[in-house]
Amino acid sequence: MLKKGLATTIVLSLVAVFLLAAGCGTPTGKSTSSSGSGSGKSFVIGVANGYIGNDWRTQMIADVQQVAKTYEEKGVISKLIVENANNDVTQQISQIQNMINSGVNAIMIDPVSATALVPAIQKAQKAGILVIPFDGVVNNPKVTNITTDQYSWAKGGAQWLADQLHGKGNIILMDGLAGVPAENIRAQAEQDVFSKYPGIHVLQKVFGGWAEATAEQKMTSLIATYPNIDGIYTQDGMGMGIVQAYIAAHKKPPLMTGDVTVGFFKYWTEHQSSGFHSYVESNPPGIGATALEFTVNMLQGKKLKSSSIQANPVDTSQTNTVLVKSPLTVTDTNLQQVWNSTMKGKPSSYSLDAWLTPSQVDAYFQ
Repeated sequence: MLKKGLATTIVLSLVAVFLLAAGCGTPTGKSTSSSGSGSGKSFVIGVANGYIGNDWRTQMIADVQQVAKTYEEKGVISKLIVENANNDVTQQISQIQNMINSGVNAIMIDPVSATALVPAIQKAQKAGILVIPFDGVVNNPKVTNITTDQYSWAKGGAQWLADQLHGKGNIILMDGLAGVPAENIRAQAEQDVFSKYPGIHVLQKVFGGWAEATAEQKMTSLIATYPNIDGIYTQDGMGMGIVQAYIAAHKKPPLMTGDVTVGFFKYWTEHQSSGFHSYVESNPPGIGATALEFTVNMLQGKKLKSSSIQANPVDTSQTNTVLVKSPLTVTDTNLQQVWNSTMKGKPSSYSLDAWLTPSQVDAYFQ
């Protein structure tokens, strides 16, 4: 999928988990820098976010802004510019060009496309601007992508559903945004798992936009079309929308993967004893804040350790991606513990969150 390059791949493991972790940056406390301004320069950083149409992305941008504020107070960042596209490649290219024209030092990109942004990225690089794609990947060997390990993330949930169904049943795939890099990687993982089970039949694959309301609308139609749905594979931000569609249809939801929103966890905890079962791999919105920490380090001239370089597990011919492992898996076994310790009392749209602190990121640099 991506061309072979010379940039760096690191596989990170978030050892400290969410709000339980001592010293881990979270939305409930300021992230503090142990390195200061390094080179003494103050940087202007642009963030070109490809989509803002769901709560997860809104929380992701808020995380970036929180960490940026800490660096602004220290004089490391002089300005953070955030632009949000509506999943529109042309609009995101225009926003990147505007950032180039404004003379930013770095552009962080949550990409709409892995390929269409390459010419704009090359222009930025020719202008001496550091480009850091995050949350998704782009096909450019001279960037360092920083993203959750989307393949492993999706594979875990798909395998759980196949196991729970004992390799037989009719399922629905409720995916995110068609064509988005993260979605493409997740879709490949889904296919790799479910293709191993000839007894599992995919009734339909639909795109819920990683948005609760859209997922509810799509699921309402699917319930009316297919009377026998044995399982549902879904992704970020759509679990409760699916549940609401079943409630409105006066039916119990089948086996399904879920999401890390408070709303979904609340339903799960309340209905676990009556037979509702699910599985969640965390995908923290804090990936944006983690990406900002890497961006600051690289702007200060720091180099990644050679011992940290590993091949991309999706395409081993290229080495340009920092893969952040999911820090937490939630099943029936640890559901109550996670709910009581980290989520109870939060707004229903809140997603379980975490990001790497400056000292944790420093460990990956020379």
